Amino acid sequence: MRLRFILIVMLLLTNSMFLFGCTNNNQDKVINESNKSEDTQLEYIQQVSVRENSYFIFNSHDDSPKKIKISFPYRVDSLNIKKASLLLKNKVILDNVKIVQIYENELTVDINFIREFDAVEVVLKDGNNVRLNSGQYYFENFKEDNLNEFDKEILEVNNFHLKFKDGHLLTDIILPQDRNSKIEYLFPSQIRKYASNIKFYHQKIDDNSVKYTLEADISRDILLKNNVNSIIFDVGMIQNYKNHKWFLINGKVPIEASDFKK
Repeated sequence: MRLRFILIVMLLLTNSMFLFGCTNNNQDKVINESNKSEDTQLEYIQQVSVRENSYFIFNSHDDSPKKIKISFPYRVDSLNIKKASLLLKNKVILDNVKIVQIYENELTVDINFIREFDAVEVVLKDGNNVRLNSGQYYFENFKEDNLNEFDKEILEVNNFHLKFKDGHLLTDIILPQDRNSKIEYLFPSQIRKYASNIKFYHQKIDDNSVKYTLEADISRDILLKNNVNSIIFDVGMIQNYKNHKWFLINGKVPIEASDFKK
């Protein structure tokens, strides 16, 4: 079994979310071969099936758009994309979204909260419409309190560690001691039904620091019942100050079949 460590940090004041698609060896070849013609790329893209589900927390304190970075298992920077829309079951749910950046295999757009999408339809410079398979993305809204409305500082994250092996999630975070705040964790609700033996506890490190640890077992059914090869989901650590809440850090947990015991 291989052991994977991942640490993808999103601090409170970062207005970006990151979406990652898995690739296989053949798809990696296309990403790395920048001399492919556009026709060859389009032919390849039409054949790619992305069997991955992503479950993310869309955290904000207002209704402003957020930057969403979508990664594909193929390069999109040479497609001359001029417009993009998000699809769900072949229907447009967000039309002509604002494109922020296109870089290699990543498309970054600004969107308001939506619950899900499963593909991106783009219009190229030559007028052709192309469907980009992205896998299924689910979002869950988390309304943060606006720090500007009251006098309280964000706790500084001293250390954050996350790993998933043999179906077991282990993550811990070290924070300054703050007797007026509670630290909580957050899973997307669609992940909770596959999680068991959840433990969340803390221990004092020294007079100024406390380590909070989250453990949980994730069932292989999360892959089998969704008929996917991989999933990725958010684990958030939240500061709760007198019922005012905001994200301290957001870790992303990728899971595939090799991460479970045989």
